Amino acid sequence: FSWSGPNSFTSTSQNPQISSVTSAAAGTYTVTVTAAGCSATSSTTVVVNNVPVITSTTATPSTVCTGGNSQLQVNLPAPSAYCTSIAFTSGVEAISLVQFAGINNSSTCGISGSALENFTSISGNVVAGSVYPITLSGTTDGNYTNYFTAFFDWNQDGVFETTVPIGTIVNTACVQQVTNNITVPITAVNGTTRMRIVKVFNSSPTNPCGTYGFRHAEDYSINVTGGVDANTYAWSPAAGLTPD
Repeated sequence: FSWSGPNSFTSTSQNPQISSVTSAAAGTYTVTVTAAGCSATSSTTVVVNNVPVITSTTATPSTVCTGGNSQLQVNLPAPSAYCTSIAFTSGVEAISLVQFAGINNSSTCGISGSALENFTSISGNVVAGSVYPITLSGTTDGNYTNYFTAFFDWNQDGVFETTVPIGTIVNTACVQQVTNNITVPITAVNGTTRMRIVKVFNSSPTNPCGTYGFRHAEDYSINVTGGVDANTYAWSPAAGLTPD
């Protein structure tokens, strides 16, 4: 047996264990099994989730008479705010169409306006583990190539951790369209999260908060079901406790 994986992981055991796991252990692990001069290879993926942070726990009132009630509460830190610092050094070249998971938003085909448009009042609906087509369009303002990338925050921590290059349009005034597929991870957190579409000139955008030349960006809300709950709670001792 020959295992290899992230963070320089190697092992010759049949069933090795990853000890003292950190985020560096996340990724794909590959094993090669050799017998009688023949070999076969397979792989598996390890996802490392962050441990929840509890900021405080309270009981209100903390002193109560027999037969009275007290409200227990656990407080968690709020997610980080999404970056709005995406910067563009040249003019706006508008995104004119976003179609994804029930979103069908058309915008003015022009070369002016805000660099980052807030369309979070418009929502798409997805089910974790499913695949959805996405169609985008915009203006290149001449015979130029523009690149689209979709960014997602599937774990709802305020950071766009998933990057999906969608494709390119060339020499078009919002006529050409580019289409690709988005796979919603089975580990996506249920609830409302965010998608950011970024279109830039001459290179594929890789940073949802980066600095580019001619460009445009739009934010949308995405409602996730069928995934995992962000948090579950288990108070103890459970005797005498009722749900809020």
